[in-house]
Amino acid sequence: MSADESRKFRRNLAIRWCAVKLSLRGQDRLDATRVDVSDAPSSDVLHSILSSRPFQTTLTDAVRQLLAGTSKREWTSTLRDAGVTARDGRYAQLVGWLDAAREPDAAPDRTPPESVAHENALRYTAALGQGQVAPVWADYPTLDEAIDSDLADGPLAVLAAADQTPTIAAHIDKTDFAEQPRQQRENTFRLLSVLDTQCDVYLICTGRTARWLADTHRSDLPLDFDDYLNTTHDSNHPAEKVVDDALSALDPEGGPVQLLRALADEPTETVPQASLPEMLRRDSSTVSQYLSTLKKLGLVDCYSAGAGNHISLRDSGSEVLDRLDAEIGRQSKLDSLFDATGKSRKRPCNPAPEREGEGPPGQHPPAAADTAAASADDSATAPYRTRFLDRTTHDATASLATSGAITVSRGDVADSRSTPTEDLHVRGVSYDANRDEAIVAVRGTTPLQYITSIALSLASPRLFDNALPLDRLDEIDLSPFILRSARCIGCLSSDAENDPQVLRDNFIEWGQELAEMTTDLRNDECDDRGQLRSEIMRSAHGLAGSIAHLLDVAGVDLIRELRIPSPVNDSDIDDIMETVSVAATIQSTYGHYATYRQLFEDRPAKLETALSPQVDAADPYGTYIGSLVVRSPSPDRVLEPLADHLADPLPVREDRPEIAVEVPLREADRSDYVGVLNRVGERKNLTATPEAVTLCQTLVSNPWALSTALNRLGEESQQRPIRLDEVRVALAHLDAEELLPDATPTVSKTVTALLRSAHPLSKTELAERAGISPRSLRSDGNLDALVALDLVRETEDENYRFTLPFATDDERGTQVCPDVVDDDHAVPRDVLYETVLSLVDDPGSRVADPDDPLGALFFGPGIDIEVLVAELPWIEPWVRVARLLSGSHHTELTRQTVRFGAEIEQQAVGLPG
Repeated sequence: MSADESRKFRRNLAIRWCAVKLSLRGQDRLDATRVDVSDAPSSDVLHSILSSRPFQTTLTDAVRQLLAGTSKREWTSTLRDAGVTARDGRYAQLVGWLDAAREPDAAPDRTPPESVAHENALRYTAALGQGQVAPVWADYPTLDEAIDSDLADGPLAVLAAADQTPTIAAHIDKTDFAEQPRQQRENTFRLLSVLDTQCDVYLICTGRTARWLADTHRSDLPLDFDDYLNTTHDSNHPAEKVVDDALSALDPEGGPVQLLRALADEPTETVPQASLPEMLRRDSSTVSQYLSTLKKLGLVDCYSAGAGNHISLRDSGSEVLDRLDAEIGRQSKLDSLFDATGKSRKRPCNPAPEREGEGPPGQHPPAAADTAAASADDSATAPYRTRFLDRTTHDATASLATSGAITVSRGDVADSRSTPTEDLHVRGVSYDANRDEAIVAVRGTTPLQYITSIALSLASPRLFDNALPLDRLDEIDLSPFILRSARCIGCLSSDAENDPQVLRDNFIEWGQELAEMTTDLRNDECDDRGQLRSEIMRSAHGLAGSIAHLLDVAGVDLIRELRIPSPVNDSDIDDIMETVSVAATIQSTYGHYATYRQLFEDRPAKLETALSPQVDAADPYGTYIGSLVVRSPSPDRVLEPLADHLADPLPVREDRPEIAVEVPLREADRSDYVGVLNRVGERKNLTATPEAVTLCQTLVSNPWALSTALNRLGEESQQRPIRLDEVRVALAHLDAEELLPDATPTVSKTVTALLRSAHPLSKTELAERAGISPRSLRSDGNLDALVALDLVRETEDENYRFTLPFATDDERGTQVCPDVVDDDHAVPRDVLYETVLSLVDDPGSRVADPDDPLGALFFGPGIDIEVLVAELPWIEPWVRVARLLSGSHHTELTRQTVRFGAEIEQQAVGLPG
């Protein structure tokens, strides 16, 4: 199956489901070919379709349309000219007989029967893919041959030439379909994809089956398959009327709307019905009334899964929420970080009592950061919202996180040049109960935006109530005195000490207070902007630090993600890193003692109530709570200022205890790609292999893109190593910009086209599918470099293929990969040598001459990369590829331990490697 065919299938294949009768586009289709694919082998499915009356009638009409006005002698040549070339053109000779005249019939009152030749043509067509002996040619094509070429070049070519589009309705019953071998199921989807290039193909299944297919056959289904899971079928009302009726019937602040919002906040917009009472803090009967209302209005779906019912948000339900927010302006105070609808008042900037927590007394953000969104990248006009992260982002960020450390990774970050502001102004939160890990993911274009976004994300009810439910708060066994005086956790009023609900509400209210302050700053509703900026910064540090310490005490693993888009200039990055470093001092601990209070606090009132730790001389080092992942398109712009500020975040107090905090600072490496493969693979029952890791790290631009690709794979019934053909299928889902990030766009597009193709391509085909000119493919060594690196191979017939197995019966499970990947003794110098030999003019004299600056580089055990790049600037993007393919350690990656606090005579131990 070609990449174009696959994309067309994924784009056009629609899913409709109903309980009793076949329903397509809301009405019966009497002209459709109906076939049950639940338990039939793919060859039987194909035979049922090709032998059905609707398909044969359409094929006959197409042939007669094409051959109208031609003589029998012209039939074969006419059809071949129309593209009917299957079986070396012999199918055109066969199918032309569908235009043969009917047999004479003596009865005047009935239609004469079709000729024997006509019936034979239909019979031969119906046997395509069956592998049977036939009188027309030696044997019929096998199923693979039919799928790969003979269908497209045979009956489908006839339909295309005549512009005929038959309809095929394929019914799937989950119980029967799930019992079939996975290979049979995959072949069924391959077959449907080929048929869909010229037919309208529909899957007919229940909503539950559709969801199961999305989980187990994601890589075989349309890219937008999930979009259909909430699509209403056989609707008696247009979608707009459904929404209008719902808006008229619902109270914007009522229980049913709150239930819709709870569903919208879930990553999958689906929750077990049994969990709704706890989520909404309502009894079961009340929740049942809410659900009854929403079902009648057509805003939610209910389906059975596992041990109970699940509730899923429909598109109409999402539209209702969007309309409510747009028409009524509903936006919770917590989510309105920069909303312009705050009350007009002059704020005195007095801190709320018993909320302070830990924070610098007078840290002023730069004057340019008047609001958290005031930067070249972010507009300050759109409101901010807190939303759950999708699974792919959670997987990648968590895989990069190292406890107590900061990881900096290359990664794409959306900016205002290509993304609407409302999509940029989203704070991401996520909680994985199985791993007990919480993630907050925020953008950072200014210092104020970073710290306020972190604080408000942590104080979001969506995250707080999942990570720190009331029973968990109640189980914390540290005394309130230690929590307040040693950990420096705020919000611990006398009532909160004995009532976790009060403690929870105090933190939520603190977040609301902080959100209101930022709104006042934006609207200039204060007496002193500088004082208010300073108070916002202090409050945000205190809130973020308090919740970080509370999560640490409760045993929750906190992972922060900071996203820095390209338009942020170096000066702003330096300011952001300063704030990150100050936050690290607050969110670190020596035992149960907050390190900021021990090392940097200089306010007498705070020091009077501070507890002092008993320092262990053998272990004077504290730890950074949780972890931080910094995502940036240019990691090198982040690493140096982060290391500098982290080593000297604030002046150390003279009478501080002899303690310090060591924070490992690392740049993402191979281990992170292993982590993504294993984390995603854990759900898919797939384990990483060295070859898969090497190829993914070499080809994929960043761990988040890899997570997106791998999540497209289906789930296996038993655990096994990931196959290289599955790596190919996963990477084929990525855009060109996400592959070979240092290469030219031409190279990335070439790789994308080859990954998506199911067979080798000629240079002309490759250029066409890649959307580039044949000249650009040949120029600058674009294709030659890929061949030299063995990422692409030239076949015997001078076509090109990517060096990974095709997902076909012949190659599935084989070990097709670049030779260097399987070579344990490979080194970058040897790989680069082959590249130079292929691309340098007159390489024999230069490379073989030790006196030539280029040739001298390849004499000896190593190679000076800087000299090589100076001599051949075009080779720079291939240096990284050579290193990664050969498994060479990248010595330029940052991997150090940064220390802040007291100067300890004991030497810090750096990370290995």
